[in-house]
Amino acid sequence: MRLSPVHALVLASLVLPGCGGSSNKAGQHREETGERRPAAESEAGERGATQIPGSDREAFIAIGTASGAVRARAALDAEGRRERPGARSSTARARQILVQAHPRNTELVRLRRQTLTAVDAASGLPERRTARSLLALTDMINVGLREYAQRHPAIGGVIPD
Repeated sequence: MRLSPVHALVLASLVLPGCGGSSNKAGQHREETGERRPAAESEAGERGATQIPGSDREAFIAIGTASGAVRARAALDAEGRRERPGARSSTARARQILVQAHPRNTELVRLRRQTLTAVDAASGLPERRTARSLLALTDMINVGLREYAQRHPAIGGVIPD
């Protein structure tokens, strides 16, 4: 599955805050210094990600992408702002990918089901109250993804630098 830069950014924001990161000699995290991971370290992360079944890796990405699409639409609606062009089609594409995902991990199965509920509820977004409840639901989904990433640190290998 090929990720767009936006989807990679959404996924990185979900996983990286909960991973701890490595520190350099000055005691700062690489994320803070802008330092990139060495190629060997990056390759090790990618190899570690293969320890996670492909269906679970794809589902993790699909859940994060769909949650981000719902969240982007709901955040604007909750503030009474106009939806950005293409938001509905982006959410629809994310739903298609999510429907095709079939994770084996029970935690990802639950998160996929919750995310499908959120995507379907976001199809209209008629009220601010609905948008706020979708923001709360995507918060819970994102927490679930972070917890999964903490229990399965190799998943960080599927997220591009």
